[in-house]
Parts: sequence; structure tokens; C-alpha cells
Amino acid sequence: MARTSHLEKAGFGRAAVRGAVASGRIVKSSRGVYAIPAANPLQQAMNRGGLLTCVSAAPVYGLWTLKSDPALHICRSHPGRTPGVVEHGRPRSEARLASCCGPGRRPAA
Repeated sequence: MARTSHLEKAGFGRAAVRGAVASGRIVKSSRGVYAIPAANPLQQAMNRGGLLTCVSAAPVYGLWTLKSDPALHICRSHPGRTPGVVEHGRPRSEARLASCCGPGRRPAA
């Protein structure tokens, strides 16, 4: 991943960055942040500023699923509408999980 300022210092102007995004050589992860396209779901989630979750995360943990989904399942602080992405809300902090999900408690739906 690289910030716009790092790309400019390396000699890539705004037009070159726009051209690289348009051609698919790099992807815009978030405002001012660019990355190389990735086939790995974990990298794809990171490129979109999120955390891998649900059926997309299951193989990472060695879990099996009844059905697979070609869409990328993620949660991120600022959900958006991205084609091919299923949003699963905002990530919870560990402190919040501990306070609401202590022994014998379940997370609120």
C-alpha cells in the first residue's frame, strides 16, 4: 500500500496514478491510499479498508462452509456500497466485546 504523497515522491504524478487505476494496475483502497490488486481475500479486504469476515474468513481459519460465495465479506469502520462486497457492519472493539459478551453473554444482533 502507498499513500499519494509517497507515489508523488517516487515520481508518479496524479495523471499517472489515475491512469494506473483506470487500467487496473493499482486499486484505490481509500482516499489517498493505493494498493496492488490482490487475488488473496485477506489482501482484498485490507485493500478495501476492512477486515475479512463470514464465509470469506472461514478458509483462513480452516473452517468449512455449506455454501461458498464469490462476494467478499468484510466489516469496516465506514461501510460503503462496493460491487462484489457484502458488508457486515462495523468492527467491534475488544473492550466493547468484553463488556457486552462476557461469560454466558451473547453479542446483540
